[in-house]
Amino acid sequence: MNDLVIRNASGILTGLKGPQERRTGDIRIRAGRILSIGHIPEQAEDTVLDAKGGVITPGLVSTHHHLFQSMLKGIPSAINAPLEKWLRLVPNTYWRYLDEDTLQTAAQVGMVELLLSGCTTVVDHHYLFARSYQYDPAAVLFETAEKLGMRLVLARGGTTRTRKFDTDEIVPAPTETLDEMLKRVSDLVSRYHDPAPDSSRRIAIAPNTPTWGVTPDELRALAEGARSMGIGLHTHLSETENYVKYCNEVYGMRPVQFAWPIVRKATGGWVLALRLHRLWNRLEGVFL
Repeated sequence: MNDLVIRNASGILTGLKGPQERRTGDIRIRAGRILSIGHIPEQAEDTVLDAKGGVITPGLVSTHHHLFQSMLKGIPSAINAPLEKWLRLVPNTYWRYLDEDTLQTAAQVGMVELLLSGCTTVVDHHYLFARSYQYDPAAVLFETAEKLGMRLVLARGGTTRTRKFDTDEIVPAPTETLDEMLKRVSDLVSRYHDPAPDSSRRIAIAPNTPTWGVTPDELRALAEGARSMGIGLHTHLSETENYVKYCNEVYGMRPVQFAWPIVRKATGGWVLALRLHRLWNRLEGVFL
Protein backbone atom coordinates (compact mmCIF):
# COMPACT_ATOMS: atom_id res chain seq x y z
CA MET A 1 0.00 0.00 0.00
CA ASN A 2 1.22 3.49 -0.87
CA ASP A 3 1.77 5.27 2.47
CA LEU A 4 2.91 8.82 3.11
CA VAL A 5 6.02 8.99 5.28
CA ILE A 6 7.09 12.35 6.73
CA ARG A 7 10.76 12.46 7.72
CA ASN A 8 13.35 14.74 9.31
CA ALA A 9 11.08 17.14 11.20
CA SER A 10 12.79 19.01 14.01
CA GLY A 11 9.92 18.09 16.31
CA ILE A 12 6.46 16.55 16.45
CA LEU A 13 3.74 17.99 18.69
CA THR A 14 1.15 15.25 19.00
CA GLY A 15 -1.64 17.00 20.89
CA LEU A 16 -1.45 14.27 23.53
CA LYS A 17 -0.68 14.84 27.20
CA GLY A 18 2.30 13.73 29.25
CA PRO A 19 5.42 12.06 27.82
CA GLN A 20 3.76 11.59 24.42
CA GLU A 21 3.19 15.32 23.94
CA ARG A 22 6.46 15.82 22.05
CA ARG A 23 8.02 13.22 19.79
CA THR A 24 10.84 12.92 17.31
CA GLY A 25 11.30 10.71 14.30
CA ASP A 26 9.09 9.97 11.34
CA ILE A 27 5.35 9.69 10.75
CA ARG A 28 3.68 7.02 8.63
CA ILE A 29 0.22 7.93 7.30
CA ARG A 30 -2.10 5.48 5.59
CA ALA A 31 -5.48 6.38 4.10
CA GLY A 32 -5.53 9.67 6.01
CA ARG A 33 -4.71 8.16 9.41
CA ILE A 34 -1.45 8.27 11.37
CA LEU A 35 -0.24 4.67 11.55
CA SER A 36 2.96 5.14 13.55
CA ILE A 37 5.46 7.70 14.88
CA GLY A 38 9.14 6.96 15.45
CA HIS A 39 11.94 5.40 13.43
CA ILE A 40 10.17 4.09 10.34
CA PRO A 41 11.94 1.90 7.76
CA GLU A 42 11.26 3.12 4.26
CA GLN A 43 9.40 0.91 1.81
CA ALA A 44 9.73 1.10 -1.95
CA GLU A 45 6.12 2.14 -2.53
CA ASP A 46 6.14 4.94 0.08
CA THR A 47 5.70 8.59 -0.81
CA VAL A 48 8.29 10.46 1.25
CA LEU A 49 7.95 14.06 2.37
CA ASP A 50 11.09 15.74 3.72
CA ALA A 51 10.10 18.05 6.59
CA LYS A 52 13.65 19.06 7.49
CA GLY A 53 13.72 22.19 9.64
CA GLY A 54 9.99 22.06 10.28
CA VAL A 55 7.78 21.21 13.23
CA ILE A 56 4.74 18.99 12.76
CA THR A 57 1.60 19.85 14.72
CA PRO A 58 -2.03 18.74 14.62
CA GLY A 59 -4.09 20.83 12.23
CA LEU A 60 -5.75 23.87 13.77
CA VAL A 61 -9.53 24.33 13.71
CA SER A 62 -11.29 27.54 12.71
CA THR A 63 -14.46 27.27 14.79
CA HIS A 64 -16.30 30.11 13.04
CA HIS A 65 -15.87 31.60 9.59
CA HIS A 66 -17.81 33.33 6.83
CA LEU A 67 -15.86 32.25 3.76
CA PHE A 68 -17.96 34.25 1.30
CA GLN A 69 -16.74 37.42 3.01
CA SER A 70 -13.22 36.77 1.69
CA MET A 71 -14.39 38.69 -1.39
CA LEU A 72 -15.69 41.59 0.69
CA LYS A 73 -12.50 42.77 2.37
CA GLY A 74 -11.20 46.30 2.12
CA ILE A 75 -14.42 48.14 1.24
CA PRO A 76 -13.26 51.69 2.11
CA SER A 77 -16.45 52.94 3.76
CA ALA A 78 -16.58 49.93 6.09
CA ILE A 79 -12.99 49.74 7.29
CA ASN A 80 -12.92 49.87 11.12
CA ALA A 81 -16.70 50.36 11.21
CA PRO A 82 -18.68 49.03 14.20
CA LEU A 83 -20.35 45.70 13.49
CA GLU A 84 -23.88 47.02 12.91
CA LYS A 85 -22.66 49.61 10.41
CA TRP A 86 -20.32 47.10 8.78
CA LEU A 87 -23.16 44.60 8.28
CA ARG A 88 -25.18 47.28 6.52
CA LEU A 89 -22.32 48.46 4.30
CA VAL A 90 -20.88 45.07 3.39
CA PRO A 91 -22.84 41.78 3.51
CA ASN A 92 -26.28 43.41 3.47
CA THR A 93 -25.29 45.55 0.50
CA TYR A 94 -23.48 42.93 -1.58
CA TRP A 95 -25.08 39.54 -0.81
CA ARG A 96 -27.30 39.63 -3.91
CA TYR A 97 -24.23 39.78 -6.17
CA LEU A 98 -22.77 36.54 -4.81
CA ASP A 99 -22.86 34.32 -7.89
CA GLU A 100 -21.34 30.85 -8.15
CA ASP A 101 -17.95 31.96 -9.46
CA THR A 102 -17.63 34.62 -6.77
CA LEU A 103 -18.46 32.19 -3.98
CA GLN A 104 -16.04 29.62 -5.35
CA THR A 105 -13.25 32.19 -5.51
CA ALA A 106 -14.06 33.48 -2.02
CA ALA A 107 -14.05 29.96 -0.59
CA GLN A 108 -10.72 29.18 -2.26
CA VAL A 109 -9.13 32.37 -0.93
CA GLY A 110 -10.46 31.83 2.58
CA MET A 111 -9.48 28.17 2.77
CA VAL A 112 -6.01 28.71 1.35
CA GLU A 113 -5.41 31.48 3.90
CA LEU A 114 -6.41 29.06 6.64
CA LEU A 115 -4.28 26.22 5.30
CA LEU A 116 -1.24 28.49 5.06
CA SER A 117 -1.66 29.28 8.77
CA GLY A 118 -1.87 25.60 9.74
CA CYS A 119 -5.65 25.30 9.90
CA THR A 120 -7.06 22.11 8.35
CA THR A 121 -10.68 22.22 9.57
CA VAL A 122 -13.14 25.09 9.19
CA VAL A 123 -16.66 25.67 10.47
CA ASP A 124 -18.20 27.93 7.85
CA HIS A 125 -21.34 29.74 8.98
CA HIS A 126 -22.89 30.31 5.56
CA TYR A 127 -26.31 31.92 5.72
CA LEU A 128 -26.96 33.04 2.13
CA PHE A 129 -29.28 30.57 0.41
CA ALA A 130 -31.41 32.96 -1.61
CA ARG A 131 -34.08 31.71 -4.00
CA SER A 132 -32.59 34.07 -6.59
CA TYR A 133 -29.32 32.12 -6.64
CA GLN A 134 -29.01 29.83 -9.66
CA TYR A 135 -26.64 27.45 -7.89
CA ASP A 136 -26.21 25.47 -4.67
CA PRO A 137 -23.88 27.26 -2.21
CA ALA A 138 -23.41 24.07 -0.17
CA ALA A 139 -22.17 22.16 -3.21
CA VAL A 140 -19.70 24.94 -4.05
CA LEU A 141 -18.29 24.99 -0.51
CA PHE A 142 -17.93 21.22 -0.16
CA GLU A 143 -16.41 20.82 -3.63
CA THR A 144 -13.87 23.55 -2.91
CA ALA A 145 -12.96 21.98 0.44
CA GLU A 146 -12.51 18.59 -1.20
CA LYS A 147 -10.20 19.99 -3.87
CA LEU A 148 -8.03 21.63 -1.22
CA GLY A 149 -8.08 18.66 1.16
CA MET A 150 -9.77 20.59 3.94
CA ARG A 151 -12.33 19.37 6.47
CA LEU A 152 -15.51 21.45 6.34
CA VAL A 153 -18.37 21.75 8.78
CA LEU A 154 -21.08 23.68 6.97
CA ALA A 155 -23.02 25.56 9.64
CA ARG A 156 -26.10 26.10 7.52
CA GLY A 157 -27.36 29.52 8.48
CA GLY A 158 -30.75 31.06 8.04
CA THR A 159 -33.32 33.42 9.47
CA THR A 160 -37.09 33.72 9.50
CA ARG A 161 -36.99 37.45 10.16
CA THR A 162 -34.78 40.12 8.69
CA ARG A 163 -34.16 43.80 9.23
CA LYS A 164 -35.53 46.40 6.86
CA PHE A 165 -33.47 49.39 5.77
CA ASP A 166 -34.23 53.02 5.07
CA THR A 167 -33.26 52.74 1.40
CA ASP A 168 -34.29 50.49 -1.48
CA GLU A 169 -30.64 50.21 -2.47
CA ILE A 170 -30.13 47.65 0.32
CA VAL A 171 -32.18 44.52 -0.25
CA PRO A 172 -33.12 42.66 2.96
CA ALA A 173 -31.26 39.40 3.41
CA PRO A 174 -33.12 36.25 2.31
CA THR A 175 -35.51 34.63 4.78
CA GLU A 176 -37.31 31.31 4.93
CA THR A 177 -39.95 29.68 7.08
CA LEU A 178 -39.00 27.38 9.94
CA ASP A 179 -40.28 24.36 8.02
CA GLU A 180 -38.26 25.35 4.96
CA MET A 181 -35.10 25.73 7.01
CA LEU A 182 -35.50 22.36 8.72
CA LYS A 183 -36.30 20.62 5.43
CA ARG A 184 -33.30 22.14 3.65
CA VAL A 185 -30.95 21.28 6.50
CA SER A 186 -32.31 17.73 6.52
CA ASP A 187 -31.62 17.48 2.79
CA LEU A 188 -28.03 18.64 3.36
CA VAL A 189 -27.58 16.07 6.12
CA SER A 190 -28.72 13.33 3.73
CA ARG A 191 -26.34 14.52 1.02
CA TYR A 192 -23.23 15.50 2.94
CA HIS A 193 -23.16 14.76 6.67
CA ASP A 194 -20.71 12.09 7.77
CA PRO A 195 -20.68 11.51 11.56
CA ALA A 196 -17.50 9.40 11.50
CA PRO A 197 -14.67 10.64 13.79
CA ASP A 198 -12.39 11.32 10.81
CA SER A 199 -15.14 12.76 8.65
CA SER A 200 -14.32 15.55 6.21
CA ARG A 201 -17.93 16.69 5.79
CA ARG A 202 -20.44 17.65 8.44
CA ILE A 203 -23.54 19.80 8.74
CA ALA A 204 -24.80 21.96 11.62
CA ILE A 205 -27.93 24.07 12.01
CA ALA A 206 -26.95 27.71 12.42
CA PRO A 207 -29.63 30.35 12.99
CA ASN A 208 -27.97 33.69 12.34
CA THR A 209 -28.92 35.48 15.54
CA PRO A 210 -31.14 33.60 18.00
CA THR A 211 -32.40 36.66 19.87
CA TRP A 212 -34.09 38.31 16.88
CA GLY A 213 -33.46 36.35 13.65
CA VAL A 214 -35.84 33.62 14.86
CA THR A 215 -38.50 33.48 17.56
CA PRO A 216 -37.87 31.61 20.84
CA ASP A 217 -40.23 28.84 19.71
CA GLU A 218 -38.38 28.58 16.40
CA LEU A 219 -35.04 28.42 18.19
CA ARG A 220 -36.42 25.58 20.31
CA ALA A 221 -37.61 23.76 17.18
CA LEU A 222 -34.20 24.19 15.55
CA ALA A 223 -32.49 22.79 18.65
CA GLU A 224 -34.86 19.82 18.62
CA GLY A 225 -34.20 19.37 14.90
CA ALA A 226 -30.45 19.37 15.50
CA ARG A 227 -30.86 16.72 18.17
CA SER A 228 -33.08 14.50 16.02
CA MET A 229 -30.68 14.74 13.08
CA GLY A 230 -27.63 14.14 15.27
CA ILE A 231 -25.91 17.36 14.23
CA GLY A 232 -24.57 20.48 15.91
CA LEU A 233 -26.25 23.79 16.66
CA HIS A 234 -24.18 26.87 15.87
CA THR A 235 -24.97 30.56 16.19
CA HIS A 236 -23.79 34.07 17.10
CA LEU A 237 -24.16 35.17 20.69
CA SER A 238 -23.26 38.47 22.35
CA GLU A 239 -21.31 39.90 19.43
CA THR A 240 -21.64 43.52 20.47
CA GLU A 241 -22.74 45.64 23.40
CA ASN A 242 -25.86 46.65 21.46
CA TYR A 243 -26.69 42.97 20.97
CA VAL A 244 -26.57 42.41 24.74
CA LYS A 245 -28.55 45.61 25.39
CA TYR A 246 -31.28 44.55 22.95
CA CYS A 247 -31.63 41.14 24.58
CA ASN A 248 -31.85 42.70 28.04
CA GLU A 249 -34.52 45.15 26.89
CA VAL A 250 -36.67 42.63 25.01
CA TYR A 251 -36.24 39.47 27.08
CA GLY A 252 -35.03 40.82 30.41
CA MET A 253 -31.84 38.76 30.34
CA ARG A 254 -28.48 38.45 28.63
CA PRO A 255 -28.09 36.42 25.41
CA VAL A 256 -26.60 33.26 26.92
CA GLN A 257 -29.18 33.31 29.71
CA PHE A 258 -31.85 33.59 27.01
CA ALA A 259 -30.52 30.95 24.63
CA TRP A 260 -29.06 28.26 26.87
CA PRO A 261 -32.30 27.05 28.54
CA ILE A 262 -33.85 26.73 25.09
CA VAL A 263 -31.03 24.84 23.38
CA ARG A 264 -29.51 22.82 26.22
CA LYS A 265 -31.50 19.74 25.27
CA ALA A 266 -29.75 19.64 21.90
CA THR A 267 -27.40 17.03 23.32
CA GLY A 268 -25.88 16.04 20.02
CA GLY A 269 -24.55 19.48 19.27
CA TRP A 270 -22.66 22.54 20.37
CA VAL A 271 -23.16 26.28 20.40
CA LEU A 272 -20.54 28.86 19.52
CA ALA A 273 -20.66 32.17 21.36
CA LEU A 274 -18.68 35.04 19.89
CA ARG A 275 -17.01 38.05 21.49
CA LEU A 276 -17.36 36.77 25.05
CA HIS A 277 -13.90 38.05 25.89
CA ARG A 278 -15.15 41.62 26.09
CA LEU A 279 -15.16 43.15 29.58
CA TRP A 280 -18.88 43.90 29.47
CA ASN A 281 -19.49 40.23 28.79
CA ARG A 282 -17.04 38.66 31.23
CA LEU A 283 -19.65 37.16 33.54
CA GLU A 284 -21.54 35.68 30.62
CA GLY A 285 -18.34 34.12 29.32
CA VAL A 286 -17.79 32.48 32.69
CA PHE A 287 -21.38 31.24 32.67
CA LEU A 288 -20.93 29.66 29.24
